[in-house]
Amino acid sequence: MLPLSILILALLAVGNFLLSKKVLFPPVVFCSVWAADLVIVWLAGDFFYKIRYALTLYCLGAFVFSIGAAACLVFRLRGPRSVACCNQRLLSCMVGLTVVSVPFLYRWISSGTDVHGFSGTIFALARQFMLTTQEEGGGFQFTLYSNLAAFSIPVAMLAFAEAEYSKKRAAVAIVASVAMNVLIGGRAGLAILVLCCFCIHVLTGHKITIKSLAVLVLSGAFILGVMAVVLSKGDTATSSGLSETASAVKDQAYLYVAGGAVGFDDIVNRPSVIPHNWNIWRFPLQLASALGFKTEIPPLHAEYDALGPHGLIGNVYTLYFAYVDLGTIGTLGVLMFLGAICGFYFSRAIAGHRVSLMVYAMMFSGLALSISGEYFFMGIPFLVRTASLTWIAYDLSPVSAAHRRTLGDLVDRYASANSRAGFRGGIRE
Repeated sequence: MLPLSILILALLAVGNFLLSKKVLFPPVVFCSVWAADLVIVWLAGDFFYKIRYALTLYCLGAFVFSIGAAACLVFRLRGPRSVACCNQRLLSCMVGLTVVSVPFLYRWISSGTDVHGFSGTIFALARQFMLTTQEEGGGFQFTLYSNLAAFSIPVAMLAFAEAEYSKKRAAVAIVASVAMNVLIGGRAGLAILVLCCFCIHVLTGHKITIKSLAVLVLSGAFILGVMAVVLSKGDTATSSGLSETASAVKDQAYLYVAGGAVGFDDIVNRPSVIPHNWNIWRFPLQLASALGFKTEIPPLHAEYDALGPHGLIGNVYTLYFAYVDLGTIGTLGVLMFLGAICGFYFSRAIAGHRVSLMVYAMMFSGLALSISGEYFFMGIPFLVRTASLTWIAYDLSPVSAAHRRTLGDLVDRYASANSRAGFRGGIRE
């Protein structure tokens, strides 16, 4: 059953590519990611328990997501009426704020880890400190630095998109964002940043080259390998010698990449095995709480579930975990809706709309990471933050031709690339 499911997902990915002629078309990404994830489960052998119950849902989910995205192909979206020009000074100020925040974040974490008396590497200490502080209620500094770390990602995305004006600024913004996310001990932020920059690179007319793929692969190796060691994940904290460390890193990579799909299969079979603390209403609950209403916001961290023999446990985080209480029909309906939303923003992005480019870059990262988390409904605050910063950074009124160089070149590049591919405004003719 597992090989058949892999084949179905792979065929869906190929069919969507033939339909759109775009590698980053949402269903191509979604189906490819889930096909690759199941291949990893297959190759892992008896490392995991066998997936028996959720395979049908995985295939149906990919199918209805494809239908939702394909529905957007009937629209013929035009490019923006006027060319938006980025406020370079404002963007530089945003980058400067990110850079200045790094040493303050480091000082706060260093003082906090000393007080709690944790042991381990500085990065493992930082992670323990952040988790402990969150469990204790957070506080002003926790909220401030967590938001600054999240703020650094869209700032780095904007600086990367405007690299034609200043490559040094883009490099500084990316390094500062990486530093902040490493300091708070999170790997998801790093993965999001890398995937968003890759998406922006491709959608702004650049070809997918060996160099860009090498950067993507090396970044993934750093996040899954090096970060697992410095954060003392699993047996990497106790392993001695290169071979034992390499084996521990491999096991952690399996858990991080494919464990969620195996864990969710157990939830489909035994719905009450762990509490379902993820749902699509998290943001409305957070908003109601911020407005003073008494609402109970479930914790983000779910309980561990048994994923394989020999006592293997791990997280059940996947996109599907947030929809499990909606039932099969509800889950498929949500996925079709997400397919339509992603398809809409993808079409606007390749038509030259700047805010949509940044929003779809975030959605692309959510699709790529859907095997380990839900970044759409639960990621609404991040999507709103990205859209808002992009809107603020760009002067949306018409500007003189002398100041239209950056986005004007990109729009021309979109049109040229799309015309060669048989598209007009991102829609297949």
